[in-house]
Amino acid sequence: MKHQIILIRGLLREQRHWETLPEILRNKLPHTAIITPDLAGNGRRHGEASACSISAMVEDLRQQTKRQRDQGATYLLAISMGGMIATEWAKRYPQELSGIALINTSFANFSNITQRLASRWYLPIIRHFMLSRSLQAKEALILQMTSNRHTTNQPLLQRWVAYHREAPVSLANALRQLLAAARYRAPRQKPDVPVMLIASSHDQLVNTTCSKQIATQWQCPLSLHPYAGHDLPLDDPHWLAEVIMEHMIIRR
Repeated sequence: MKHQIILIRGLLREQRHWETLPEILRNKLPHTAIITPDLAGNGRRHGEASACSISAMVEDLRQQTKRQRDQGATYLLAISMGGMIATEWAKRYPQELSGIALINTSFANFSNITQRLASRWYLPIIRHFMLSRSLQAKEALILQMTSNRHTTNQPLLQRWVAYHREAPVSLANALRQLLAAARYRAPRQKPDVPVMLIASSHDQLVNTTCSKQIATQWQCPLSLHPYAGHDLPLDDPHWLAEVIMEHMIIRR
């Protein structure tokens, strides 16, 4: 049977922010389709209005990927806010999925605000996103918040600035996505599909406790990376690919 893995990014990010992971997965899993859709308001769809709820984002992605999903077993690999989308998809339509993997995600009804967003970043976020117009400063802050390996990687930073210039996320769309993430409440019981949690032990943005709380509540496996930041696919894509192959029952 043919497999497909749908990769779902998080808040304000687009499919290009997966960087090398899609190609690594294609090389390791040549018979698996790696699908990288964009949410409305981000990336190739930056001119569209973002949805104001996670459930609406689910419906949008289901429509966007329907043709590929009709071809065989479908897995979701999702990071941060993308994990909320994957969870809601699995809750509503478990028959459509063969498994989900959630990377460094969090739920408002499982964790408190300081666990979901480290307080050390509150003032920098206000300074750079609310008061500054510098794309360089904004993307540099995102890199600092989300990566433990690439904080001084200037070529990567310039690439992210270019992504932003080519496909800017409007303030209105950013607020819609923030509202959707803030309002989302996950089911207390695990969705009726295989679920695994993946987290970075040294995530500087979202406390690893968030993933541990989900794993405990749902009684599902948790894999911990020893040094990566919040953007684990950026910091160690090869490790992530191996974990996915091992735990999502996908074989070469």
